Amino acid sequence: MFKSLSVLLLLITISLLLADGSARKARITTTDGTTQDLLIIGENSDSIKVKVLESTIAISKNSISSITYIDQPVTLEKMDQKLDTLITLQKTHVEDQKYNPLKNKNYGLELSTIGLLTLGQENGFMSGGFSLFRVDRSAEIIFPVTYSWMKDWDNKSALTVDMQYRKFLGFFDNIQNGLYLSALLSYAHTQGTRHDDQYNYQTHSYDYTYKKYNNDLLGFGFGLGYRRFSYSGWYWGTGLIVGRYINADEDFYEESMTSGRLIGEYFFDFEILKFGWSF
Repeated sequence: MFKSLSVLLLLITISLLLADGSARKARITTTDGTTQDLLIIGENSDSIKVKVLESTIAISKNSISSITYIDQPVTLEKMDQKLDTLITLQKTHVEDQKYNPLKNKNYGLELSTIGLLTLGQENGFMSGGFSLFRVDRSAEIIFPVTYSWMKDWDNKSALTVDMQYRKFLGFFDNIQNGLYLSALLSYAHTQGTRHDDQYNYQTHSYDYTYKKYNNDLLGFGFGLGYRRFSYSGWYWGTGLIVGRYINADEDFYEESMTSGRLIGEYFFDFEILKFGWSF
């Protein structure tokens, strides 16, 4: 039984040697007690092949008592380590390619395509943003900027600048991709002309007065949305935010801008078809 176990271990060792894909120096002891250092280069079912000078000689396995490798032997533990390393590297590579399109991207610039269609119109808006991706590899920090104008009889305009932190939810093992929840701080500057209608009981008519206004508002809000990033760098997204401007009192005149943002004590905004480039 011991002899059979020794032969089995010998065969396993030789198989691992050949799986390693290279010739190995070994000290071979035959059954008659002869010991010699040889270079093992292959095997078959009955013998191993060794190289002597420039010739290849086959030695019967039945004539071998033991094999001791002169250099570092190949063991099951070593093979397991190699396989574990290979599997880890392969897994990391797959995860990087499938789930990490922004792994090597640090910044992003985006622009609203719908806003471009309103250029030169009496009512329109321009909207863009600058993103930071490397601060948190499961989130995005973005600074959206929107300028809206409405050249009607009010002749009003609004500039909004936000700072949003968007945390990706990680569905389907995505990292910086997919659905997100956001928290934001917002600044808004609105200006225009406001009219006030007062009924004159003496003349039984309305008196119309016009007054220019400028407002600076600070607020906070929350939102949700969806971002889709590609390996090439292009991305697009849509989102919804709601919030409150804390210094807008109840008498503040509510502004409804062409950008889709409703500006008042409470604000609401919806964005769609924003495209960007990550780098």
